[in-house]
Amino acid sequence: MNKKTFVYIITIILSAIFLFALGKYASNGAEIFPHSVKTAYAKIVSVDKKTTSKIGEFSSETIICTAKITSGEYKGNTVDVYQEYNSKMPSLEPVKVGDKVFIKNYPMDELDIYWAIDSHKRTPALTVLIIIFALAVIFLGMGKGLRTVISLAYTCLAVFYVFIPWILSGKNIYIGVVIVCMFITLMTLVLVNGLDKKTLCAFLGCSGGVLAAAIITIVFSKIMNFSGYTNEHSYYLTSLEAAPSLKAIAFSAVLIGAVGAVMDVAMSMSSSLYELNLKVPDISFKSLISSGLSIGRDMMGTMANTLVLAYVGSSLTSVLLILTYADSLSDILNREVIAYEILQAAAGSLGILLAIPITAFVCGIVYIKKH
Repeated sequence: MNKKTFVYIITIILSAIFLFALGKYASNGAEIFPHSVKTAYAKIVSVDKKTTSKIGEFSSETIICTAKITSGEYKGNTVDVYQEYNSKMPSLEPVKVGDKVFIKNYPMDELDIYWAIDSHKRTPALTVLIIIFALAVIFLGMGKGLRTVISLAYTCLAVFYVFIPWILSGKNIYIGVVIVCMFITLMTLVLVNGLDKKTLCAFLGCSGGVLAAAIITIVFSKIMNFSGYTNEHSYYLTSLEAAPSLKAIAFSAVLIGAVGAVMDVAMSMSSSLYELNLKVPDISFKSLISSGLSIGRDMMGTMANTLVLAYVGSSLTSVLLILTYADSLSDILNREVIAYEILQAAAGSLGILLAIPITAFVCGIVYIKKH
């Protein structure tokens, strides 16, 4: 076993232990899946009855079906299920015979029916999609592709197994997001590239860029008097028994959203300058930094666009709705939801921009033996 393989195995093991231990600590006091509603998968056998009711200009339809339960303690039972459908807000398309659905035990006394259709069954398609993605990454990247899939799995665990319970248990969100972002950065860089000078420079450059994004977010959130109510879900969070700080959650969203793009830039810079130093071993400190800044200029435009477009795409529905009902451009720009999206994009992009000179300077110090 060579040194690099040993480092990869140790990183995988230590990351698993770290996530398990931190997840146990984070979930202490957290209420996750607190509701005891019975759920099951089922297959629609027949559509028996449709009733329509109208209130003003809105009409709703109740569809009564017969379904066979295919999972859980009621597997094999045939039950009546109902679906509430509103054409103005079609959260679920009307079901038809043969559809596989996810049902919940929500009794409707007036119909004497105890199961409601909650959604279509999507887990098999999601599983296939994830497998296709993982196989494509492994096939194209070979050993590095496998390590990329493992790092992505650990990243998801860090967010959903550690950070979400950390918030719900009432712990300090600012400390939690810093720990998670540092773990994701270090674990990903070491798993994908090994433990060497390139990883060190990329980690320091990424940390500097993310720190810059964090400072910008804190400063401008204060200047713009953000309350943290960035969307309709924020209002529901305030009704929780241990309501988290919405400002802290908004801050965390900026950092988590920026860390991936900043890490990408920092690693690309570190790797490029490492190769340059190998090809030109007598290159000067000043020339290496100058080359790094030149490479960074070519990267900053596309990476900043990537971040901005990702934020716009994720909030496109909200943007369209606000544009439809807004009175003027000033009305739009002064709304917190829009101002927050702009802050996210700007802070993340500035984090990328500042990561470029930081990484170049660190590479100059680490790679050049004689300054």
